[in-house]
Amino acid sequence: MSRHSNPCSGILRTIKRTLPLIMALALCGSVLSGCKTAEDDPEGVSGVQDSPPVGGNIVNDGNANTPDLPEPTLTDDVVTAQNIFEFVILGKYKGIEYVPLSVAAVTDQDVEEFIRLHLSQEEGLGDLTDDLVRELLGVDSVAEYRAIVREQLRINRETEADDDAKRQVWNVTVDNAAVLRFPVSEVEYRIRRSMMQFYYDSMKYGIELEDLIMEISGISLDEFTETVIQPGAFSDVKTDLVLRAIGAQEGITITEAELAAEVRRLVNEYGYESEEHFWELNAEYAVRVAVLSDKIIEFLMSQAIAK
Repeated sequence: MSRHSNPCSGILRTIKRTLPLIMALALCGSVLSGCKTAEDDPEGVSGVQDSPPVGGNIVNDGNANTPDLPEPTLTDDVVTAQNIFEFVILGKYKGIEYVPLSVAAVTDQDVEEFIRLHLSQEEGLGDLTDDLVRELLGVDSVAEYRAIVREQLRINRETEADDDAKRQVWNVTVDNAAVLRFPVSEVEYRIRRSMMQFYYDSMKYGIELEDLIMEISGISLDEFTETVIQPGAFSDVKTDLVLRAIGAQEGITITEAELAAEVRRLVNEYGYESEEHFWELNAEYAVRVAVLSDKIIEFLMSQAIAK
């Protein structure tokens, strides 16, 4: 973000292009009174902090809860590995307890129900035979097809249980942390991304954005941006800050090779025209955080305790 004589004006100009006026007014309230300005510089997202922060910052080793803190403010300052603890204080993130999800064994009935639903999407099919599954699915026999379905259902259930455990640990970790300052550039990026997705959806279905929002939420666009988009943006930014803070505290980083590999995967998977096109639409800090997140979650799970 470029420097502004009035730190409120930059975010207002961006938001007014994509959101109703009510949203812009909500973001430029009294919390902006402490805004500072800074050049946009995403460096430091994956870096390691060489020494503990100074100047009164509170650093948590992951075993204690945060103290009572004032309400966070918005700032134009840019987050780096060196100043991350000026933005967020980590609470307890080691030894988080979670309740493992029970994984039920896959039964014959589960397999047959899946097959019935799967094949019901194909019109004009007769009885399930070796010839049918060979032609339709490329497997040699009905028995092999059933075995494949059983194994996939087992994997899905174990993955669901694993994801549920990670979700429990991560939610507690984020809840235990406290944000001191929200970086304006990151908040507006999250808002813009959310609104762009809804806008693209409205174009895909050939309806006005306001009508789409009313259809899916039952409330007006103004109310939706105020009660859903804005809180969601701040929640996403808090998540990003916590991820980076744990990475800095524990020395967990990503390499440029890992970042490049993930970008190539995303370009291919989501049909970007090129890597240059990808970077035109995505903020570098957000991509780095996404790549870092898997490492952070695995670290947290290695410290977590199943109840």
